[in-house]
Amino acid sequence: MTHISLRTLPLIALVLSLFVTGFPATAQEQPVTITLWHIATEGDPFRPVLQGAIDRFNAAQSDVRFEATAIPNEQLGDQLRAAIAENRQPDVFQTWGGGQLKMLVDAGIARPIAALSGEAARWFVPNALAPSTFNGQRYAVPANLAGVFLWANLDLFAQHNVLPPATWSAFLDACRAFRQAGVTPVALGNRDRWTGAFWFDYLALRLGGAPVLADAVDPANPAPFTNPAFGEAGRRLQEAVSAGCFQDGFNSADYGSAQQLLASGQAAMQLQGDWNLGGLKQVNAELVANSIGVLPFPAVEGGQGGAGDLLGGTGQAFAVSVSAPPETEAALLDMLASHEFGLSVAQAGFLPAVAGYEAQMTDPVSQTMATMLAEASAVQLYLDQSLAPSLAQLHLDNTFALFENSTTPEQAAQTLARAAAYTPLAAQDDSPLRVLAEAQGIAVGAAVSVTPLRHDSRYAETLAREFNLITPETEMKMGPLRPSRDSYDFDDADAIVAFAETNGMQVRGHALVWHNQQPGWLEQGNFSREELMEILRDHIYTVVGRYQGRVAAWDVVNEAIADDGSMRDNLWLRGIGPEYIDLAFQWAREADPNALLFYNDYDAEGLGAKSDAVYQLVAGLVGRGVPIDGVGMQMHVSIGEPPRVDDVRANMERLAALGLQVQITEMDVQIQDGSGSEPERFAAQAQVYGDIARLCLQVDACTAFVLWGFTDQYTWIPGYTGNPDAPLPFDAQYRPKPAYEALQRALAGG
Repeated sequence: MTHISLRTLPLIALVLSLFVTGFPATAQEQPVTITLWHIATEGDPFRPVLQGAIDRFNAAQSDVRFEATAIPNEQLGDQLRAAIAENRQPDVFQTWGGGQLKMLVDAGIARPIAALSGEAARWFVPNALAPSTFNGQRYAVPANLAGVFLWANLDLFAQHNVLPPATWSAFLDACRAFRQAGVTPVALGNRDRWTGAFWFDYLALRLGGAPVLADAVDPANPAPFTNPAFGEAGRRLQEAVSAGCFQDGFNSADYGSAQQLLASGQAAMQLQGDWNLGGLKQVNAELVANSIGVLPFPAVEGGQGGAGDLLGGTGQAFAVSVSAPPETEAALLDMLASHEFGLSVAQAGFLPAVAGYEAQMTDPVSQTMATMLAEASAVQLYLDQSLAPSLAQLHLDNTFALFENSTTPEQAAQTLARAAAYTPLAAQDDSPLRVLAEAQGIAVGAAVSVTPLRHDSRYAETLAREFNLITPETEMKMGPLRPSRDSYDFDDADAIVAFAETNGMQVRGHALVWHNQQPGWLEQGNFSREELMEILRDHIYTVVGRYQGRVAAWDVVNEAIADDGSMRDNLWLRGIGPEYIDLAFQWAREADPNALLFYNDYDAEGLGAKSDAVYQLVAGLVGRGVPIDGVGMQMHVSIGEPPRVDDVRANMERLAALGLQVQITEMDVQIQDGSGSEPERFAAQAQVYGDIARLCLQVDACTAFVLWGFTDQYTWIPGYTGNPDAPLPFDAQYRPKPAYEALQRALAGG
């Protein structure tokens, strides 16, 4: 070992033993490379600390080295999930512990770090390992600790004769006093949502106490978030809004602008983590040195929580992938438990996870935070980290709705309680949807548009990670494919098929015959029956033949039944007659004998006049020996009129009795016609998605579950209805919504 710890001999022995047992005994030609992902990007005050440790380790070792990649905080989760889906996850990755890490542990992605269950645990500050400890095993090496404090400009308090608030009522009085003096009481950048969630979390902690929050996030709790403290926390939060505690426009301001308000002397307070210090110093080091201090969050009169309970956890911690080299744990501990690293963390103004460095903190604010953290009666991990991903997002959205007064405290508490009871707080499997679906023997897919596929990397990454089947949204319809009677343009369709093949996905071709999106030359032409038959036959032979063996299934005929159950009036019916349907299926079978052939329609999922007409149509095809393999149920539905599951089941079963497969082919769930707050509507949407996915698994004839898109960033619904909507399982920023968690749970068999 080339650098010696200056702390104690036992630690030297510990690290040496790890080094000897974990690293090769002799030098090798090529060092073992350990890939590491972290969030300390350029400009992050922690970057010099972490990168310095990596550089020191790599310079000191010849047999093992770290290869680090910095990824922005908001992108880390998406990139990690994509990497896991493709089995290319890094050896070491940044974590905060809690429910987010536990899902990876339960999914077999992260492995325990055995040394942390032995002597190595003693070299870390108490509670540093708690957020990453599950079932008695420890899964992450902490780099630094984190705590959330009430930052205060003490000079403004003195100037305006306002006492630092020790209680909630005193805090509200301080807000009113600063408002009257023309000073912003509290700087808040709530556009980021996690910043505002700190207020809710602290209020719930002060009102209910640490045991109440621990019970709420306990997967064994059958009724989480039902304690009255959560509703009361929402009421107190809205009380602060009504008292004018936050600056005008706080819901559209970001964290950086709020930090600027405090550092420039325009705001008296800010509720933020210890990491705030570096950014404040970058704005105004002199004001920070002379005026800024940190206070505990005020006690709430009548609350059960202790005044010393702290919201916090680990700032950065690092988990190890199951596929990492055997040297990884020893190398990680050697780097992050070293004297040099602990000293650099302390001197940079952060809170070291390694014990014994309080005296090396030269900044008085850092010293105060370290003391408050060390003396805390309880340390509660932030709810957006202790909860599973989709429920964490619901919590953030719920709290934002409280801040903007678009929901009541009672509604917010009920929404979170219902969603938590429906969704396991620590799901048994955080695998992507495609992995779960494949284990169940079905396909899970989404409609895809070629433009974002080519130009939006997050779109392509999410699609490849989550789905094993794709349907071209428009690129295989006759209009886009056939600019003239004698020419075809396959560029966009080819790109989608190539993407599917590269990522191990099936393709559903959509759609060979439809009354809509037909080329202008066809609609405006004057063709005889024979000419129309020739045009259609040539189209089917050419398109299906081009993709023979590459497209698994085709929607041969789409929406041939009108809403009242009659045959839809269209060019093909008028020009050829009802036999155009039989002919289309026959020609498709001739063009590709192995592709599955489907009839596809909307509003025919349950029982009624239209579904009866569809049943009669396909029963006739089967009876006449026409080659049809299945029926596609589009499932464009809404929470205002959700599908009746028993009716859908009965319809599936009567189609199955004909020997046909059934596939959900175009599902999306509108929320615009629902009632309640956005979180409540998202919870109702999740229920619909989960119910239909479970039904598909329960009916043997159901072989695929396909969404019409997957992100609200690209959905046809607002353009079609003229109203804003969010009908898909991922939001416009590719964050999983409660609907995603519901699908995940259903496909996992829950």
